Amino acid sequence: MQSVNISVSEERNATSVSSQLAELRNQFRIIEETFARILPKVDRTLTFDFLNLEKAAKGEALPYTLEVYTKEGIDTDQAKKYVSEKTGMIPAISEEGTHYTTNQILTLEMLKEMNDSDDVIEITGSYTGEIAWHTLRHAELH
Repeated sequence: MQSVNISVSEERNATSVSSQLAELRNQFRIIEETFARILPKVDRTLTFDFLNLEKAAKGEALPYTLEVYTKEGIDTDQAKKYVSEKTGMIPAISEEGTHYTTNQILTLEMLKEMNDSDDVIEITGSYTGEIAWHTLRHAELH
């Protein structure tokens, strides 16, 4: 009889695990849908990475290398000036004025503002870590 109890217990446990994993998958789907609704032009990996690091940094601004892809025909001088005023950094511009790359301090509000620009097509990027953070902070102080 004991073997029957173990089987029933194992079955309940397997059902519980399956239910938990289904819940986890559903919550992840909801998160992805929220990312797509609020920041549709921002690469999902960038959004997920940024939010994880922002939580760990407890409100401290984070250094990122951002790549912003725009529509053709943007006035690159005007765009360069705008980026410089917003970030304090001059972007590298390539691909006939449609690809802007900056090393900058990033906030979620900045991502939202870039996302909402009619000129922006896509935003990608990656965390640059402590070395870049030290370099940027050093530049701000001088």
